[in-house]
Amino acid sequence: MKVLFVSYPHVGLGKGGMARQINFTKQSLERIGHQVFVHNFLMDEFDSYDVCHVFGSHSSSKKVADHFRILDKPVVVSSVINMFGERTIKGRMKNALANKVPGFLTETKLSKLMLKSADCLIALNKQESALLVDFFDIPQENIRIIPNGIDINLSGGQSNTPKEQLVLCVGEVCERKNQLSLIKAFKNIDYDLALVGPMKDESYKLRCSVAAEGLPNIKFYGELAYGSEQMRTLYERAAVFCLPSISEVQPLTLIEAASFDCNLAVSNQFPLQPFLEQGTTKFHPMDTADITKAIAKAMGQSSYSRSSLIEQPTWEGVACELESIYKKLLEVPH
Repeated sequence: MKVLFVSYPHVGLGKGGMARQINFTKQSLERIGHQVFVHNFLMDEFDSYDVCHVFGSHSSSKKVADHFRILDKPVVVSSVINMFGERTIKGRMKNALANKVPGFLTETKLSKLMLKSADCLIALNKQESALLVDFFDIPQENIRIIPNGIDINLSGGQSNTPKEQLVLCVGEVCERKNQLSLIKAFKNIDYDLALVGPMKDESYKLRCSVAAEGLPNIKFYGELAYGSEQMRTLYERAAVFCLPSISEVQPLTLIEAASFDCNLAVSNQFPLQPFLEQGTTKFHPMDTADITKAIAKAMGQSSYSRSSLIEQPTWEGVACELESIYKKLLEVPH
């Protein structure tokens, strides 16, 4: 089978979860015998492809998806709708305005059209599936729930590195990831904090740097290569992994941290996989006192995370589920 992966043009810039999801899915499908190609803007021949698989709901992917429909070929969309927490309210407002005001919020309208015309939508969890039904009027029967897989090449295994009183946070330093609130919480915490991730927003970077002044227990590492020895070492050393995001869909970093047996202190504004719920300490991401309490509680808990991952599928398992969907769609006319 020959599959074309499509996503928004700048998906690779941040080297974040979406780019890794695409790469892991591509590699796993190739390992079970399929040809997978990633779309680029110079492509103009699509006849040889069997399936179009779009990642994300960005309207820039709609033209390619529409072309596959003209060719009577199936279109699958992994929506990755990041509209949890406070973003849910904003999303409802945008959706209402897009529906009622002609020529307003055109991108929202185009995204909705692409999602509604897809032959199958892939949600990462039941909460995202509910958003697709509620916001975009997608029939439930058109949605399949397939969570992200676990990367066996970046997992703690049976590391003997002793845990330290170190809190690790991995992700692009930006408003949505909300590292500023975490830094402010550390004014009342004696543990060490390691912040890993690119800092492309200069204004937010400055605010974080100013907030961290006079706090020698906070260290900015910048962007570290995925799977690098330094990244593995930080995961191995950290007793707690903290994710203070305002919104996420299904962050891969939580799975990675759990595989290294880090206890999890996590924002309560987005869904967690059920098997990660037990023992995870939650907090409101804009309440620094709540963050402080959650980290202290997580630091004092016994380890549980690695054993919980038995329910997490591998990327090969994800690829097999996608293969089944592709084959079924190819059996019916479009």
